[in-house]
Amino acid sequence: MKTQHTLGALAVSLTLAVQAASATSSPDFWIPYAATPVSTGGKTGLFVIASNAIGGATAPTPAWISESQSTLLGVAFEGFVSGSTPPASATPASLIYTAKGSDGNQHLYGLDLANPTASATAPKPVQITSLSVPASKSLCAAGQM
Repeated sequence: MKTQHTLGALAVSLTLAVQAASATSSPDFWIPYAATPVSTGGKTGLFVIASNAIGGATAPTPAWISESQSTLLGVAFEGFVSGSTPPASATPASLIYTAKGSDGNQHLYGLDLANPTASATAPKPVQITSLSVPASKSLCAAGQM
């Protein structure tokens, strides 16, 4: 199944291989989503859903990472190696984004998207620099670093 998800201004194409559980199955990962309400009453922020929760009988419950407006800056994939042969598969490994911190300023955060143990506990973001910018200013546009 090939699905394209738009994360803010960052479009990420994910190819999910659905296999029976075995020692050779693909590792699980967290799928990030940026939320912006289309009407009043909706939530804003960043949430993740476990890849192993997709396709079940019930809709997966989102795990909210941030409830402030987030700007997704980049994602890294596991599975890419040097050489001329492209990998057969790649899984999301990490995400870099900006969001408002507890001090009200914008900060850069990193989020580990790997979930090799199929944990139900969502990853915790880590502030990756001491950069702190007032919320009225833009840290950088999506897709730029």
